[in-house]
This record gives sequence, structure tokens and C-alpha cells, in this order.
Amino acid sequence: MFSFKNIGRVVLLLACLFFTVGYYSPLYLKEASSGLEIDSSPVFIELFFHNLKVNLYCVVFSPITLGIYALIYLVLNFFSMGLIVSHLRTEHTWLDALSAFVIHGVFEVPAMLLSAAVGFYIPSKVVLMILKKKVVVEEIKKIVYFVAIIIVLTFIAAIVETFVSPHFIRI
Repeated sequence: MFSFKNIGRVVLLLACLFFTVGYYSPLYLKEASSGLEIDSSPVFIELFFHNLKVNLYCVVFSPITLGIYALIYLVLNFFSMGLIVSHLRTEHTWLDALSAFVIHGVFEVPAMLLSAAVGFYIPSKVVLMILKKKVVVEEIKKIVYFVAIIIVLTFIAAIVETFVSPHFIRI
């Protein structure tokens, strides 16, 4: 079947594709730009639980939908990220545009990618377990391990987004 490594590569490729499509999309955020503001004083607990909820929804609902939820998750997050960076880039420098994402994104983006990869991985392993008619404990341990990593990355991202990123945002 599919290894987690190969699923991770496909997820990364899809994320890059959706970001690029969003970046070069003819959609323009002029009307929406009045509502597009970077919160310079985010609240840690709100950020952490919101992002954790979104990531865990991807892990939980993707197997139910056979990975469709993970695909939608990737499209929405990375397309909109590309669209926002493109919009910011038209009014600011690259450095200014990326300052809103890069610092906490070092932790948040891998958590998002890992959530989507787990969302694709679980259905492939469930099918394999059904075909073999046995539960593979190693696979369940691997999934729990990845969920723990998602939680830790999301926690660190929320800390950085709350306490570090506001000092570096230049827009």
C-alpha cells in the first residue's frame, strides 16, 4: 500500500501546488483587504485551541471521508495562504509580506502538513487492516505518535505566534 513517507511527499506537493495557484490566482482581495488585518496581540489559548481543533478535525474527519476532508483542508489553507501572501506582496516588500507568516509558520505549516498526511494515511491503513482482517498495533502507535507531534507543533506555533511574531511583523 502507501507508506507514510510517500503520502507526506504527495501532501507537500499538493500544498505547494495550492499555494502557487492561490498566489497567482486572478482573485483580488481589494474588497476584502479592509478586513485583512494581522492581529498584533493574539491570545495564546485561543490560537492554540483553534489551530489544534482545525488540525485534529482533519485527522478525525479525513478517514471518514476517505481523505476528501484532508484534500479540502489543504486547498483551503494553502490556496488562501498563497492568496494572502500575493495580496500583501502587492502592497509591501517580500520581507514584509512573509513576516506575517514565516516565524510561527515554521511550526504551524508542518503541523498542517502532518495533519493532512495523517488524514490520508489512516484510510489507507484501515483498508489494509480490513483486507488482512487484523489490527496492526504498530500502525495505531504510529498514528498516535504523529498526533502527539501535531499537538506539540501546534502548541509551539501558538507560543511563537503570540509572543514572538508580533515583534517581527512589518506590515
